[in-house]
Amino acid sequence: MTQLGRYIGMDGRMGYCPDYYKLQCIADRFHCTPWELLEQSIYWTIVGAKIITAENAGAKIKEQHNRR
Repeated sequence: MTQLGRYIGMDGRMGYCPDYYKLQCIADRFHCTPWELLEQSIYWTIVGAKIITAENAGAKIKEQHNRR
C-alpha cells in the first residue's frame, strides 16, 4: 500500500500502480463496478485508460497555465 500511496501522492512519478487500482479507476470513470468492466471487451478498459491519461495531462496543462 505504501507504493500505491506514493504513486497517487506523486502523480505517478514515484511508487507503483497495481492493475487493480487502474481497473478501479477506469470502472469509476464508467460508473460501473470493476467486475462489470471485466465482463466487457478489453477495448473499454483501453478507452478508459486513455481517457484518464488525457484528463490528467489536460489538468497539468491547465495548472501550468494558471500559474502564469
